[in-house]
Amino acid sequence: MKELVCNYAVIRFLPYQEVGEFVNIGIVLHCPETGFFDFRLAEPRNRRVRGFFPELDREVYRAALKAIDRELARHRNEREWFTQAAALDDGAISRGLTEFRALLRRRETLVHFAEPGMILAEPRAAIAQLFDRYVNRQFAKANQYQEQVMRVRLATLLKEWNLRGKYKTSRRVGDEMYHFTLPFVHLSENRPFKAIKPLDLDRNEPTEVFEHGGAWVQRLRRLQEHGTLPPHLIFPVRLPVASKPAAAANEVCSELRELSVQIVPFDEPERIRELALV
Repeated sequence: MKELVCNYAVIRFLPYQEVGEFVNIGIVLHCPETGFFDFRLAEPRNRRVRGFFPELDREVYRAALKAIDRELARHRNEREWFTQAAALDDGAISRGLTEFRALLRRRETLVHFAEPGMILAEPRAAIAQLFDRYVNRQFAKANQYQEQVMRVRLATLLKEWNLRGKYKTSRRVGDEMYHFTLPFVHLSENRPFKAIKPLDLDRNEPTEVFEHGGAWVQRLRRLQEHGTLPPHLIFPVRLPVASKPAAAANEVCSELRELSVQIVPFDEPERIRELALV
């Protein structure tokens, strides 16, 4: 496959422009030499969007996705500069670049384009490669990444609720013999009194649910044995949809409740706020 210079941009879903939070949802790519133009978008059922904006009506994202899909398909299928020819004249190349740059201009919608980049690759292969990197994030461990997203979202919510100053970030709990770090810890008399820890149990296999959730059960039991378990623990949890992983998640949540952990769905921010108040 012949490698060609391609211009591309990451497509972002940005529902709250005032705070600048976004999720990458696609790739658009243009090869000036051949006039090739195409794109790839995430699925309507997007776990990352749901996890990062749990309070957002899912139809808002789906409507925005449909709108940008229609717009990009029109560019791909109807613009005169789109062609599969092996080479174009200078005029056609110039028009194609102008059209592509115009497409990327900032807009007052829920979907924006990042600053364009350049890659040397076969165009169709480049779209798949870029999509895996920027949307699927194959360079990162997906499970760890999801909890990082949840943590960032919780930090934002605590700030909105004027509770950010009440919680210390990445504070150690436990004693010298056994300890670990929790992301949000409220101290009383310089001791951990209330802590918030997002937990992602949305896994594909029950075994994965048991291994990840069970690890936290064991950690908390060890603190309990050492008499260092914070009196109030809040675990906002993402739960799986499939029946078998869901059954495993329910079992893990029951074990956590036995340790006096307050379990709350991550997509119910008002309940999290009520529990987080100090």
